[in-house]
Amino acid sequence: QAVLAVVLSLGSVATNACHQSQHPARNSMGACWWCCAVPVLVLALAAGTLQYFLQQPVYAEAAVKKLVEVGGIPQDIWNHFEVVDDSAWYDIITKLNLGIAEGYMHGKIKLDPLPFFITLLNDTALGTRRKDGDSVLNYIVPL
Repeated sequence: QAVLAVVLSLGSVATNACHQSQHPARNSMGACWWCCAVPVLVLALAAGTLQYFLQQPVYAEAAVKKLVEVGGIPQDIWNHFEVVDDSAWYDIITKLNLGIAEGYMHGKIKLDPLPFFITLLNDTALGTRRKDGDSVLNYIVPL
């Protein structure tokens, strides 16, 4: 959301500057298509690149593990979790807890649900401490 807000604000600043000048890219309706198209193109390129890299299991796994580390979730969560099919990492990073559940149901992930979720929720920002202070996960996942 923050990236989108920055791109849109930069686009509006560029558009206002363009509309106040005699820019050659202005069309017959008076709008500057170039100033509006560039932020949209940059945003689409960034989203496509991000999706491409996250579909690679190595990058998706690294992103999930970094979120676990930054989110304050204990590292022993991995003791209860085994990925059988590497496509599960993409599901987890894009669908969050639904990705874990679907991966478990489809056999892409092996885990013992009770110890996994007790570790995940006990004294973490996702569970018992979700209302305590500012957590990085509060910015990523509305809790």
